[in-house]
Amino acid sequence: MPATATYRIGPSDFFTPGDLSADADTLNGQVEELDSQLDDGEPSPEFVDQWTHFETAWRAFYSDHFGGFFSSLFTAFNDANRDDLIRYENQFADFQRSAKAFGAELVAPVGPSSGSGDTIGRQLEAQGLPSTTTLVVLAAAVVAVLIAWKATT
Repeated sequence: MPATATYRIGPSDFFTPGDLSADADTLNGQVEELDSQLDDGEPSPEFVDQWTHFETAWRAFYSDHFGGFFSSLFTAFNDANRDDLIRYENQFADFQRSAKAFGAELVAPVGPSSGSGDTIGRQLEAQGLPSTTTLVVLAAAVVAVLIAWKATT
């Protein structure tokens, strides 16, 4: 039996795009495991319909956001992606509980993460660094000063 899988990041942890991708990989492995367990059980048609819908949505999200280095990098900068991953973790946990009634043996189940709003940008702000909005305003001010200076020379 494999060791119990764990998600790497929580609501206040520093994380890298690789950590977020690793959490998605962990969930994906759990989805594959439960899917194979359901093939051996006798779930209700309603459960199968809901599971198929969830699995299709999860696979699309996973491939769109964690298909490579750059997609994982950009995914970590968008708060909504982290929140969506947590939403998928919670939905999957519900499916795990329901699947037990159909005889699924849950191998190393993982509890869902918690928290939201913990992207790299927010973590940098928490360290006292300027916010993205402040940096954009400063950059615009520098450009305006350069344009004005260039117009006078």
